[in-house]
Amino acid sequence: MKGENCRSGCRTRDHDTYGQCLRDASPRVTLAATPHNAWDRELNFYKSAREQGIQPSSTKTADIQKALDISDSTGVAYGK
Repeated sequence: MKGENCRSGCRTRDHDTYGQCLRDASPRVTLAATPHNAWDRELNFYKSAREQGIQPSSTKTADIQKALDISDSTGVAYGK
């Protein structure tokens, strides 16, 4: 009987198989805020600081921001 194999969120309830129902739903996988994305942002922030001649004490965002703030207030690249 049609619909008995459908997902609970199926709007039409007219599929012969669960797979057919799932394909019609067009599920999508997205890359939200994953630890890997956060790590990439942090490394890009570090790279940007290094390109400005600043040497933060680590690749952690707080250390990079501290080095940038000190460099801005003193007018000299931090860590040189």
